[in-house]
Amino acid sequence: MKKKAKLIAIIFILLMSSLMLGCVKKEEPREEVKLSFEPKILVFETESGWRVNVLMALPTPCHKVEYVGKQTKGNEYYLDFTYKKPENPCAQVITNYNQTIDLGELKKGEYTIILRFNGQEVKRATFRVN
Repeated sequence: MKKKAKLIAIIFILLMSSLMLGCVKKEEPREEVKLSFEPKILVFETESGWRVNVLMALPTPCHKVEYVGKQTKGNEYYLDFTYKKPENPCAQVITNYNQTIDLGELKKGEYTIILRFNGQEVKRATFRVN
């Protein structure tokens, strides 16, 4: 039993030392995503099911947006994107971004589309399937 207590004490000391030396990092708060453009959400039905189209007018071609994926929680669809602002000056030319995402067949009810950029909610839209 003494060996077990000694081992626990050593692990505790190593963990505390790591924290003090900065080896184990606490997750830092994310920088708030501030978009210089307003994403638009368009939901529509096709013969093969429902789709959502995300449209954006980026202020320069150096603003980078990339679709990462979709998560579903009940009737909520989380659409995840990465967004990166340009680090250097860039020509002011409006660039359109257009991404269509398949939602599949939906039953009657109310649904919500939630856009997240770099993990933060930026916009949401609710629609009804009759």
